[in-house]
Amino acid sequence: MKKIKGALVLTAFSVIVSGSLHATSGFAMETEEFQDISGHWAEEEIDWLFQEGWIEGVGNATYAPNNEVKRGDAALLLTRIDGGVNEEATTCELEDIEAEQYYSAAVCHAFSEGWIDGYPDGTYRPEEPLSREEMAAILHERFENELTEERFGTYLRDISEDNWSYDAIHALVASRVAEGYEAGTFQPDNEVSRAEWAAFVSRIFEEAFRIPQEGNSPANLANEGLVAFENNEVFVNPNGESLQKISLDGTMQQELLEGKNVEYINSVRDELYFINDGENVHRINKNGEQLETLYEGAVDQLYVDSEQLLIQTGEEVQRAKSDAPEQWEPIGSVSEGEEALLTTYDGEQLISTHIEEGIFVNELASGEKTHLSSLQAGMAFEDAGYVYVGNYNGELVRINPRSGEEESILTAGEGPMLPFNVYGEHLYFGQAATSLVSPGSPLYRLDREPGGEPEPEQITEESVSFAEHGIYVVYDPSLYTVIFDGVGEDYSFPVKRVTESGHFAPLLEEE
Repeated sequence: MKKIKGALVLTAFSVIVSGSLHATSGFAMETEEFQDISGHWAEEEIDWLFQEGWIEGVGNATYAPNNEVKRGDAALLLTRIDGGVNEEATTCELEDIEAEQYYSAAVCHAFSEGWIDGYPDGTYRPEEPLSREEMAAILHERFENELTEERFGTYLRDISEDNWSYDAIHALVASRVAEGYEAGTFQPDNEVSRAEWAAFVSRIFEEAFRIPQEGNSPANLANEGLVAFENNEVFVNPNGESLQKISLDGTMQQELLEGKNVEYINSVRDELYFINDGENVHRINKNGEQLETLYEGAVDQLYVDSEQLLIQTGEEVQRAKSDAPEQWEPIGSVSEGEEALLTTYDGEQLISTHIEEGIFVNELASGEKTHLSSLQAGMAFEDAGYVYVGNYNGELVRINPRSGEEESILTAGEGPMLPFNVYGEHLYFGQAATSLVSPGSPLYRLDREPGGEPEPEQITEESVSFAEHGIYVVYDPSLYTVIFDGVGEDYSFPVKRVTESGHFAPLLEEE
């Protein structure tokens, strides 16, 4: 177990009485099993904290995982993690903390350490429920040494940079301790349940509990999913006939599968999902073992996340649940020449594009289809609750499917805006040219928020010709790219990195 700012010495523990974390002294504790967490999504995390001696139930062998966490209880648990506090130190500058309250010493200690803060009126309001952004702020202050300060790969459309909890929330999300909801929101004012609190705290201590990084870049999947980045590895089809795993430091290359033209690679937890040359959905583990076929037949595209698998087969869209990946059911349809953006928006809608007619919203429940935009999308994908479109007039546009509002992010000139990519808080693109047969363009980066950094930042000196090359995916923070090399039958997809001088260099040194 990791040590947090000193040794973890358990001379006290937390007991939950009538739904509250209540401090007592001693080391002995009951070993009851909670009867109300069996099958709960946070069962393992709750049990882990219980075994560590940091929490107990509310009585009658129950934990009440869906009950709220109060602000006073949150301070109490933090101080118990490495040994407790002086129980007699029950006075501090917070006006509503009185000596007889069971959490007084903990609140005063946490306040003096700077882990928690009060309100402008001098109160702490310990009986009020803890919100998600307050939870993020407290955990960030208490365990900042265990959290990354990187911001790559995180984007939450309801948390702007001027939000007081911006740094804390993004640190927890980037560290895979917390995550957002569907459609790219964090919902900072939502109350934290006791199950969520157990999950957040256990993830800080145990890597096994942290949220998996899923290598499902929507922009990459829009380009036939030829690569998936996951932690410090990349999974790629580099030559049109294999599946390889390469470490991002260039020290390891392993062929997982040969003789297959792997497309639409999706990386979810310890498994890879893909289709082979336009047919069949396969799954294999990341060591190249236990190859399975989950769907047989022609498949146009595939998207997988931790809960579902989505495929487009001709004019039909089908879905299978992750816990039953061989049981497929139709959930929607598209017309001839129309392509679904295979991420279900809010779990209730499919967004689709037609090369001539524009962009549509398909309601899964009713089957009703509405016209969202007349933009002719050269490339489009849904990410964090928005649809990003590169149209044939050299413009990058963001569309809100809820309102239909269109926001121009960048107008680069005449010609198609192809290709482009979104990662974290930025958009990456090659400057539009009057045709694909152009001398090429450097790679640029721009804030994805309209009204952000107004001028694109050039991040490569070397140009890419989109007639013979194409940037399929960008992975921060060190800018790894996959380049389409060659035309016709003689082509490859080498993984490259961007050097400090702004040039593309092979990830693997050529022998």
